[in-house]
Amino acid sequence: MSRPRPLADVVRGSDGAFGQAVARSASEAARGPMDLALFEPDPLRFAAALLGAWRAGRRVWLAPDRQPATLAALRAAGVALWEPGEAGIDAAGPAPASPMADAALDPQRECLVLFTSGSTGAPEPIGKSLRQLDAEIVALEAVFGPRMGGARVLGSVSHQHIYGLLFRVLWPLACGRDFATPRLEFPSQWPALAGAGEVLVTTPSVLAQWPEAAARPAPRRVFSSGGPLPPEVAERAARHFGAPVLEVFGSTETGGIAWREASPGAAWQALPGVEWRIEDGRLWLRSPHLPDPAVWRDTADRAAPGPEGGFRLLGRADRIAKIGEKRVSLDGLERQLLGTGLLAEARALLVPGLKRALAVVAVPDAAGRALWQAGGRRRLAAELRHRLLAEREPAQVPRHWRFVATLPRNAQGKVTEAALAALFRPGEPERLARSREGNVACLSLRVPEDLRFFDGHFDAAPVVPGVVLLDWAIASAAEAFGHVPALGGLEVLKFQQLVTPGAILQLRLEAGPVPGLVTFRYESALGSHASGRLRFAVGGEA
Repeated sequence: MSRPRPLADVVRGSDGAFGQAVARSASEAARGPMDLALFEPDPLRFAAALLGAWRAGRRVWLAPDRQPATLAALRAAGVALWEPGEAGIDAAGPAPASPMADAALDPQRECLVLFTSGSTGAPEPIGKSLRQLDAEIVALEAVFGPRMGGARVLGSVSHQHIYGLLFRVLWPLACGRDFATPRLEFPSQWPALAGAGEVLVTTPSVLAQWPEAAARPAPRRVFSSGGPLPPEVAERAARHFGAPVLEVFGSTETGGIAWREASPGAAWQALPGVEWRIEDGRLWLRSPHLPDPAVWRDTADRAAPGPEGGFRLLGRADRIAKIGEKRVSLDGLERQLLGTGLLAEARALLVPGLKRALAVVAVPDAAGRALWQAGGRRRLAAELRHRLLAEREPAQVPRHWRFVATLPRNAQGKVTEAALAALFRPGEPERLARSREGNVACLSLRVPEDLRFFDGHFDAAPVVPGVVLLDWAIASAAEAFGHVPALGGLEVLKFQQLVTPGAILQLRLEAGPVPGLVTFRYESALGSHASGRLRFAVGGEA
């Protein structure tokens, strides 16, 4: 297999229709500021825009999404959102008179900014140079190129992140492979998109859902990254696809580190050019994929030597929390939870804003679901706490639990802390249903067992404070009837029964004939809990 073309040569040497698209993108990018945020779902349009921006001397930021908060953060950092060929450059400021191709193609110059996945905290920007990207492509081709030949590349991962960017766009570009296909959103799309001998670039979560009977033709090779591949999924995939899945280990910060053919007991083998050592149980690297290839770097991954000169991964060293004045390994807590035989998956985290912040999001297995069905969520959580207490102090046992059918994953198959924390809305009830007919709105609400207002409020027998019920009614009425949530007064307020954890409430809201007047009533199977009349400030009222 010939050596991949350097990306600088790809930028300069693109021809045909694609080369014309690169040139148009370069012309557009040259009129904008130095830093451009690119978010383009089509891989071919994305590639043309990326190469064009590099040809124009621009640094490209690959935003993980287009959420308002993400775009606001980019603008605050002086980065312009760029939609090539559509809206042009969405930014103000001085623009250079002409493209700076020579500077842009300096291999040492930072030309790209990606974001970490957020699996261990808030996403962080990471800069990359052409030299680093070229080194990654050379390593991938050296190991995997002979197994791929000229196969077309399809993938379920987004090219807005390092794994998808390399495997679905830059590596195929440098080696002349076809990649101009839509992203595989669901395994069921494979038969319609794939021909004979394609390469599949995916994640453990997608492989776990892969239907054996409906996924023909089989791909030539299957790559998986973004998280550990469960042994049972690896075994089923190898049997179905006729070859082991090729796992790749790395991160946005470090680039690619190692690979293996997924099988029980297989050790990770370093990619070409990557050196590793283990110090105090942690993996250290020296790699051409790092900003300084001569400097050793701590990966914060715990590791041990493995067979055939490889290593084994033992979890993240930075997933240590201080609970009750003691250090607690979140990885160790997750292993203990999985060892109960009640959970298929578990993620432990600290949730900001909770008084006792240690929390768990878990997927019950068959035994766990049976326990839940027999006694509800509280019984399953109580049984898990009971088993944890056999080995842990009470302060180190999670108080907050969320049981879900599947863990929330992003396009890279990553389970992020932000997505997990979003499952804990400690100040709000869980909305089960809502409707509105005329001047009447009805909501079905479930009170979470770990509502933050329970902390310190009758800990032995927690209840929802009346002021919290009132706040929920005000917010719900303002949303239902379009009022600004500024209250002008309260009338005939009554609290008849206490509301306890897990209660299912029906909240009935009725807008009265007087503008801004709304009556509310909370009821459950036990009867009425609270009622009253809200008078919202309207017009010129204070």
